[in-house]
Amino acid sequence: MIELNITTITGLVGVTLVIATGKIFDGPRGWLKGFANAWNPLRWLGEGMGCTMCAGWWVGFWWGVYSGSDPLASVVVGGVVSVASYLADELLAIVAAVSLRLVIRRVPVAQAAPMTLRPQMAPEDRPLSEEEAHIVADDEERHADGTV
Repeated sequence: MIELNITTITGLVGVTLVIATGKIFDGPRGWLKGFANAWNPLRWLGEGMGCTMCAGWWVGFWWGVYSGSDPLASVVVGGVVSVASYLADELLAIVAAVSLRLVIRRVPVAQAAPMTLRPQMAPEDRPLSEEEAHIVADDEERHADGTV
């Protein structure tokens, strides 16, 4: 029978998190998910490698098989590691969100730039000639007076 203790479960959860979310497996996960046919087993493997519950079940199951347990015990170990991996992944996401929120609060608010009275020109705009500027000014006056 397999001996499951907190150290073994923690180690298996760590292995699962490395497989499911680690940068080192980004390439293989992306390559396997890239198969166009949805029924391709290699695509399923890539999808499973990106899921902490799926990868956790397989890591736990194969740990049980490696340890010489009977098949039912291996399935139970897979379930335990799957749930523990999911909880660990969610806990790490919460910690990351809270720490990001704390970092954002520490950043000082930048001073607002003073507003300019003239509109900013786009790079492709050319400066208006004096005659064109008078025409634009006259149009603006007519719009302001409501005569247009």
